[in-house]
Amino acid sequence: MDAVTQFFLMALVAVFTENAIFTRALGASRALIELRSSRSTVLFGAVLTAITFLSSLLCYPANIFLRKLPYYLYLEPLVFVFCIGAVYAVIHLLMSRFLPKAYKRVSKMLPMATFNSALLGAILVALHQSFDLPKTLGFGLGTGIGFTFAALLICEGQKRMELSRLPRSFRGLPATLLFIGILSLAFYGLIGHQLPS
Repeated sequence: MDAVTQFFLMALVAVFTENAIFTRALGASRALIELRSSRSTVLFGAVLTAITFLSSLLCYPANIFLRKLPYYLYLEPLVFVFCIGAVYAVIHLLMSRFLPKAYKRVSKMLPMATFNSALLGAILVALHQSFDLPKTLGFGLGTGIGFTFAALLICEGQKRMELSRLPRSFRGLPATLLFIGILSLAFYGLIGHQLPS
């Protein structure tokens, strides 16, 4: 299988079968915070997708170097957070210098999109499964797109729950968490897992 096919296949896997929110609950708190409108959710998802892709590109060679060290499992998260921070710093500097209007729109979302569990979790999952570079980049891209897809579903669910007559004790966060749980079970069922024997 060539590299382009592997890239797109892993992106599809990350969007649907390994969705960051529905299968691993990564970034769900950020999704709930950012769900004010569909437009802000898509913008947040685009920023998260770009940073996840670029961080995957930087963390892959760092992971190859770390695997040679005796205690690499203890150093991995620290080095990956450092790589993610470097990507954040470069994007922050380049956008504030060369794209000030775009930077003004995303300046509040940039730290939240960079330093969250969905991004670090995607990198750790991809690199712990020993993916090669195209699969790692595809998984990073797919994680951001899948996060956006899941956040839009949650946003739409919240809008519909606001219009329905829910009991007072279930309004807001409890109903949203139940909605996410039901969607997670639906995704889990679509994947086709077998029960342990």
